[in-house]
Amino acid sequence: MVTGQSPIWLSWVFGCWCLSAMASDLLGRRIPNWLTYPAILMGLVMGYIVRGPEGLLDALAGILVVLPFVFLFFARMFGGGDVKFLAGIGAWLGLFATLNVALSAVLLGAAMGAISLIWQGRLLDALRRESRDIFAVVGRKQVKALDSQQAQGTHRDRFPFGVPLGLSALFWMGPVLG
Repeated sequence: MVTGQSPIWLSWVFGCWCLSAMASDLLGRRIPNWLTYPAILMGLVMGYIVRGPEGLLDALAGILVVLPFVFLFFARMFGGGDVKFLAGIGAWLGLFATLNVALSAVLLGAAMGAISLIWQGRLLDALRRESRDIFAVVGRKQVKALDSQQAQGTHRDRFPFGVPLGLSALFWMGPVLG
């Protein structure tokens, strides 16, 4: 079935998967492996089935969009589930759509985070804390103190980045999956 045109049910499967990952991140602040790894594999397989070897290469290139986010994961700025969710999106949508998803998700996430902090009255405190942490890491001072502070972060301090990531993926899936 190498037609270049995706069947409509693929859009529904992708949309339901995005909604499931978003709900999991929003409610539990995690996106589990059982939700991400099968989606990555299915995206690769469907890329090949629908568009042949070119589709598989595009899916693999889409997964590579995740590389900058891996570095952010190691800097404890993103969770592992968010990174794997983006890898799954890359496998499904390919390189160029995933670049658009990543950029729009970062912008949307920043806006959502700022609105949330303003709503909670914690914007200035958060900006002070983040700037202090950045300068401490850059200056290599107090790195152990920062690690213990981050480990003690409250549940409400963790931002569910899967939500803007999923919203962006749903927006950008139209041109790719039809």
